[in-house]
Order: sequence, then structure tokens, then C-alpha cells
Amino acid sequence: MFTTKEVPLALARLQHQPQPVARKKPEHWYRKKFKEREQQLEKQKKSAWRINDLRANKNGFHHDVYWITQDLYRGNWRLNKKEGSGIQSYCTGNRYEGDWKKDRREGYGTFYIREDGKYRVVYKGYWKSGNLHGPGYLHCAYGEVYEGDFERGVRSGYGRQTYYCPQSGRYHVYVGQWRDDKREGTGTLTMVNGDVYEGCFSNDKKHGKGVFYYTTSRCRYDGLWREDVAICGTYSKLESDYEFKTPLPHLELRNADTFASCLIDKIVQDDGLQIPSC
Repeated sequence: MFTTKEVPLALARLQHQPQPVARKKPEHWYRKKFKEREQQLEKQKKSAWRINDLRANKNGFHHDVYWITQDLYRGNWRLNKKEGSGIQSYCTGNRYEGDWKKDRREGYGTFYIREDGKYRVVYKGYWKSGNLHGPGYLHCAYGEVYEGDFERGVRSGYGRQTYYCPQSGRYHVYVGQWRDDKREGTGTLTMVNGDVYEGCFSNDKKHGKGVFYYTTSRCRYDGLWREDVAICGTYSKLESDYEFKTPLPHLELRNADTFASCLIDKIVQDDGLQIPSC
């Protein structure tokens, strides 16, 4: 307790004491808080969209159903999932027209990518669980085309692949077996100059028993290969055979695999379930 005389003295002391100064927080703190708030609002927005989407309980044909990601679907539904035929336009500009089952591409359909304001067909064929599966056509860069079987999104089975040759402007052609997106098994590779290889492939290379035909010199090599290199066999010319001792020149073949895998990646990225989406 203060006496009457001590009260003014106490007040004077309080007035002369240094007052706490509010420190301004650094700029990065405000940026962090702003970003956290944006993320929180985005989550709330998506959560509300999902709840309303479930409440819609879509069945049958519906015009223009939009996603929060700006994707657009027009087609048939069953129990609130895409089922039957429909068209999906993705926010990336890509497009799928075909069959659906339980919200995934399944059945027959065509996938397009948008380039320079125009749609270009990338894949036309069969699908399963959102992947390329069954017979189909894959259109790659430079006019290269694969026509054949797919399994779980990659070339597997029997198929025909063309490879662009920039020197001639024409195409090498491979017809034969595939596994895991590589030439595997028996097949025939025809070069633009007319040379032909018939035989075994492994891991995308000539490997095992095979015959190589030289068109210009009218010769043939029949023997074993290891990773694109002839190792043991016979060389025939004008009906006379002798042991082949000189290695064949290395064959430079432009490969479409990079372009094919790139385009398949685009399709995977636009999956209606993943972005909700490739």
C-alpha cells in the first residue's frame, strides 16, 4: 500500500520506465503465413467440392461436368462414376474420347494432345484400368508409328514399329515380338537401304541366332549375335561359303522408344484419377 505522498512518486517512476516496443516480424514470416492460409483455403475448397460431387449422385448421360482442376467431362455415368462412352477434356489441353469403366479409361478410345491450337492423335486402341492394353496404334514424333499389342501401358506382344531416318527421310521398319517396351524374341528389321536382319532380339538388340542380308553386295551373314555384334557364323556370297572373320559394321538405328515413352507419360499424367486427371 502507498501513502498519499508516495502515490505521485510511484506514478512518476512508472512513467519513466522504458515501455516495451513491438517488434515488426520479418517479411518471410508474413509470406509463410499467407501461403499457409492459401493452402488451407484450397483444401477447404476441394473438400467442399468433393462433398457436393458425391451429393450429386450422377447417373446416365450428363452434359459438361466440370472439375475444380478445370477438367471437363461429357458423357455417361453410373453410381457417380464415369461409365460407358464419354469425352474428357483435361486442363492440360489434352483430350480422350472413348469408353470408361468405374472412372477409368477402359475399352476402346482415342487420346489426343493439343499442339499449336490443333488436336493430334497420339493413341487409338484398347485400354484397361486407364492404361494402353490390347491392340492399338501409337503415333510418335517424326511420323513414327507403332501398330500392335500393348500390355499395362507398354509395347508387349506382336507389333510393327517404324523408325525415322533423317538422312533419307524414309523409315526403317521392325516387325516382330516385344516385351516391356523393347524388341524381345524373333523379328525382322528392314533398313531404308534394303538391308534386312531376320532373327532373335533381346533387350532391344540383335542377340542370338540371326541372318543379315546385304542388298547391294548380295551377300548374307548367318550366325550368332551378341548385343548387336556378330560373333560367330558364316558369310555367303554367290553360292560360296567361308568362315566370317571380319566384324560387321555397327548399325546406327534411330530409336522411337524415347518418343513413345514420352507420349505414354503424357497419357499417364492426364489420368482422370490422378490429376483428377494424363
